[in-house]
Amino acid sequence: MVSTIFFHDKQQKAQAEASKLAFARSGRWGMRHIVTEIVPLQTFHIAEDYHQNYLEKNNLPSCHIAY
Repeated sequence: MVSTIFFHDKQQKAQAEASKLAFARSGRWGMRHIVTEIVPLQTFHIAEDYHQNYLEKNNLPSCHIAY
C-alpha cells in the first residue's frame, strides 16, 4: 500500500517533503524508508455523498485498514 500527498504549489511540496523527511528520521514504527509519493494535484473529483464524512456517518473512531 502506498500513500500519496498531493500539492498545489512549491510551498506545499516543500512542506510535504520536509514532513516526510522528519517522519523518516524519527524512526517511528521502525520504518527505514517512507514510500509516500509526493505529486502535483492535477484533477480533483469530489467523492459521492455517501463517502463524505464516512467515519462520522458510520460512528467509527478512525480508519482501520489492515495491511
